[in-house]
Amino acid sequence: MTTTGGFALPTIAEASAQKFQQFNDSIDTLDRALTDRLSFSLTGGNATATTAQVRQYQVIALSGAAVVGRTLTLPAVKRMLLVTLDSGSSQSVGLVRGASTVTIAPGQAAFLYLDGSASGLAAFGFGTVTGPTAYSLPIGSASTLGGYKVGTNLAVDAVTGVLSVDTTGLATSANLTAAINALVASAPGTLDTLNELAAALGNDANFAATVTTALAGKAPLASPGFTGTPTGPTGTAGAGGTQLATQAYADAAAGSAYTLPAASDTVRGGVKVATGTSGLVLTGDALTVDLALIAELTDLTPYAPKASPAFTGTPTAPTPATADDSTTLATTAHVHAVAAAAAGGVAYTLPAASDTVRGGVTVAASAGVKLVGDALSLDLDDLGATQGAVLYRSGSAWTVLAPGTAGQVLTTGGAAANPAWTSAPYDVTLFVEGLMTNAETVLRLAAPRAFTVPAGAAGSYAKAGTAATGSTTLTLYKGGVAFGTMVFAASGATATVTVASATSFAAGDVLSITGPATADAALADIAISLAGSRN
Repeated sequence: MTTTGGFALPTIAEASAQKFQQFNDSIDTLDRALTDRLSFSLTGGNATATTAQVRQYQVIALSGAAVVGRTLTLPAVKRMLLVTLDSGSSQSVGLVRGASTVTIAPGQAAFLYLDGSASGLAAFGFGTVTGPTAYSLPIGSASTLGGYKVGTNLAVDAVTGVLSVDTTGLATSANLTAAINALVASAPGTLDTLNELAAALGNDANFAATVTTALAGKAPLASPGFTGTPTGPTGTAGAGGTQLATQAYADAAAGSAYTLPAASDTVRGGVKVATGTSGLVLTGDALTVDLALIAELTDLTPYAPKASPAFTGTPTAPTPATADDSTTLATTAHVHAVAAAAAGGVAYTLPAASDTVRGGVTVAASAGVKLVGDALSLDLDDLGATQGAVLYRSGSAWTVLAPGTAGQVLTTGGAAANPAWTSAPYDVTLFVEGLMTNAETVLRLAAPRAFTVPAGAAGSYAKAGTAATGSTTLTLYKGGVAFGTMVFAASGATATVTVASATSFAAGDVLSITGPATADAALADIAISLAGSRN
């Protein structure tokens, strides 16, 4: 079949038996060429229009140009074309025929002429596309009605062509009512809505966790483990049974014999357990031997042996007769009686007291005792007479600690160490809030009393809440003379504190701390502790 050179309309042959059919086909082709359009999406890449396509359509619609450099290549045919680019595109498109290119911007329409040569492309004018782009209906099919696609839950009757809703799987009034009734079921009227259920749960979104937490503080019925101070009713004194005994019940029963309840299949009773040294103890409802008492009764340590006993305390014994010269033990009364008899019946008198003698007892020099009048007392001066000395007990004897220097304090290391004099601490603390300014003096202190900062600055610290960007140095001054530094390393939050030699301050001397000439941009919130000792 032959066609025309422009719109490619089928020509009607003189001898054709289907002239009407060929005529109708030509009219359809012409109608489509004049009213329909050819669409290209440039979302995925460039596009090329074929000769057949350009002959069949006079309007070409482009869309989806979101990438720079998108093109539409046109064939070498003679044709007048209108090309549009939708306003939803963000990039221009090149219309190419050989070496000729016409550029169309988003939202524009270009009227073109193709002369059929290798680079024969010309544009007669441009315009702006306003309003929505015309929509091309899809080709009809078994699932497409009148050019409209039939989506989910729509159906077309194959015989009548009627479009209707397919209710299969959709919620209807009937099945919604059935589902709600199944959900409510036999719930009481006060609990058949979500609001009522929420109110019943105290509007607690974590109701399960709340109940679990509450149950964690409860004791189980089986073998409960109580804490704190459990209380309960006090049972009748003397009554047995499984009732828990309170402290009041135990106090009432203490000190008297415990009478077991009458014996039964489950109660061991009828036996009275005496208190004191019976050697028995009742544990629960079981009678056992008091092993602690047995051990106490079998401990013979407090008793003296018959052979060569070594008594302690004040032993006593019967006083023998004055004339008794046997191996019977003599008491002090017996000795006095014997002495009186030896002196012709006159009681024996100890010699008169003196500075060194008291009742016949010699007092050694520097013994730590002295005679005051007729009384013997401790003489602590024998241990030392220096004012400010301290008497203490060392590991083996009483010892005197010489006086410390002015301002020192007495410290103890505990039960296993001797006391010692130490210098009282003198600590200076401060907090520098936020960022420092250039050459800021963050501390200026007039010393109220004398103190010393030790060499090495042991116990001194400087720590920042926000680390320094670069190395930053704070300088310590005594009356304007530098004696130490606090250096924060780059990205560091803890400074290295350096004091070359011990520096002493008299009362009234000024201690100051000054930041760098150019403050660090990040170093902030610095806590400083300078440790010293009082002089």
